[in-house]
Amino acid sequence: DRYLPRQLHTRGDRLAFSNGIVLLAGAAILLVWVYGADSTRLIQLYIVGVFVSFTLSQTGMVRHWNRLLADERDQAQRRHMIRSRA
Repeated sequence: DRYLPRQLHTRGDRLAFSNGIVLLAGAAILLVWVYGADSTRLIQLYIVGVFVSFTLSQTGMVRHWNRLLADERDQAQRRHMIRSRA
């Protein structure tokens, strides 16, 4: 489906994205090293990451429903979409 960049798209023998796993492991090691393995600071970083990901996904869903709502003419479907958008 080509959602990943070409460098991360290679699958290994176990059908996992090998390059992506290595990249994520390297990023995790780097973060642990930068934050000095302080669990309090790492948990705060995790909380920020969760908040950002939830905010971005909710923004995407609102944009999705707004686009569908702009094209829909049936009133029953529009009411359903308005409820889903909230």
